[in-house]
Amino acid sequence: MSGEEQKEVEKEPYWTKDQYIEWAEEVTEDKSWIDKIFKFQPDGTTIVEGNLYLLDTKIKQLPIGLMEVKGDLNV
Repeated sequence: MSGEEQKEVEKEPYWTKDQYIEWAEEVTEDKSWIDKIFKFQPDGTTIVEGNLYLLDTKIKQLPIGLMEVKGDLNV
């Protein structure tokens, strides 16, 4: 990633919970897993308390603001 691309990424705001739900619709119609897996932090970032398996999904990007996966991450 070039320096200019890095600056653009840094300008992007963290995703809201609604954006996570929209993103989750690409994985499944059951949106309840967002509340079970993602922990929204006061600073706007998110962490995953367990595993995040996205291997056989149509997901093309991870949410902006996802800072840590405390379990396995398979994409």
